[in-house]
Amino acid sequence: MFTLLRSLNISKNELSRYLSSCLNTTFRLWLAEVRFEAAKKMMLDNPDFGNDIISAECGFSSRTH
Repeated sequence: MFTLLRSLNISKNELSRYLSSCLNTTFRLWLAEVRFEAAKKMMLDNPDFGNDIISAECGFSSRTH
């Protein structure tokens, strides 16, 4: 989160307000969605990649996600 905040040059409260009011979500749910979309794309683009590679590349702590 802090890397994103620095990149956007906004506060944690500003990001939380934006996600809540504009996207109707929280940071945690938004990040999970971003990771799932990245994993889906990686699976389509690289069908030979295993779950371990995909989960690690997309930021999941385990492949059970």
